[in-house]
Amino acid sequence: NYLEDVEDHQAFKQSFYIMRHWLNYAKKLEFSDDPNVYYVIQTIDIGDAENDIVEWGEFDVNITAKPFARVQEDVPITVDKPQSFSLLNNSLEESFPKIIITPSATSCQFILNDYVFNFEGLVVGTDIVIDSDLMLCYEEQSDGDILDRSNKMKTMQYPTLQVDINHFNCTGLSKIQIYRNGLR
Repeated sequence: NYLEDVEDHQAFKQSFYIMRHWLNYAKKLEFSDDPNVYYVIQTIDIGDAENDIVEWGEFDVNITAKPFARVQEDVPITVDKPQSFSLLNNSLEESFPKIIITPSATSCQFILNDYVFNFEGLVVGTDIVIDSDLMLCYEEQSDGDILDRSNKMKTMQYPTLQVDINHFNCTGLSKIQIYRNGLR
């Protein structure tokens, strides 16, 4: 619903166009009563606007989201000088993490539950982001540019975290940061 004391008889229509444009580009649905939890939007259907009275207007929005809510972690799980460690994933199903590695050598690897992830031709100390949800491997530069680094990843699959305990073994890393992206 839209209610406003207006002098311009086209105010609702202008606001409707702005809201429709904003909704068409929405990717996540969040509710204010459940912080740090969101749903991934698949489709948005915006109905026709009704505006019989100048100060009032309404339209329906139907949103279809992917199953399961996703838990958004603001702070990653960070392990300095990682070698071997375990991580609990209390998600409902396997989740697709965002992992940031900081290499201490030009080649490195980490093993996650028997799956080997190798990287070659890296710059020591430069963070590489492996986003399993988006299936991207990239480097964020200080000026805001994003560089594709999928050619440095010698494994053509992306890490997934199983429900319960996940085991990591790392070689050639000075740090690893993990956003679990759990489902509930």
